[in-house]
Amino acid sequence: MWRHLSLGRTVFWLSYAPRRTWCKEHGVRVERVPWAGHDSDFTFEFEEMTAWLAQRLDKTATKKLMGINWRTVGAIVERVVQARLDKERLEDLYLIGVDELSFRRHHEYVTVVVDHLKKRVVRVGEGKGEKTLLSFFDELGPERSQALTHVTMDMSAAYRAAVEARAPQAQKVFDRFHVQKLASDTVDTVRRQEVNLRSGPP
Repeated sequence: MWRHLSLGRTVFWLSYAPRRTWCKEHGVRVERVPWAGHDSDFTFEFEEMTAWLAQRLDKTATKKLMGINWRTVGAIVERVVQARLDKERLEDLYLIGVDELSFRRHHEYVTVVVDHLKKRVVRVGEGKGEKTLLSFFDELGPERSQALTHVTMDMSAAYRAAVEARAPQAQKVFDRFHVQKLASDTVDTVRRQEVNLRSGPP
């Protein structure tokens, strides 16, 4: 039984008995069906809709709309991402960007690596420290790491250390947002100090 997209409040299930065979080399083999992935209880259309909603809504809203539980939403998203993940995404990387994103009220972080030339995300890793970025370089490998020419990032010492360790030839570029913010914060600090000095005793 495979759950398909509902029509209004009407829930649709697809019922079919896949053919099974036994192979001396691989054991029992089950027929692959064209409307669903391996070990999935949902059709491709159902999973695509769930993943699309998960991009735009929170998990609670997604599960309510699709009539499934939290874990199922996560499992479906993982399958869709894995199926659509470009196997060549780590090839021909020369100019990359590294940044962190927070979620769960800034209690959890992920490190995002983007390909600036192709304008796409190539990797998302849990955490925001040096270890997380080093795991990206482990996946990239020494040869492809040496092909990097530029890495844009914030002024994180952890990210700088990871790049220096695995791609020392790459030029490190601090992104404009963080540089401007640091300069603005410095100007504000000096301004407050000047105000305090002028308002003090003569």
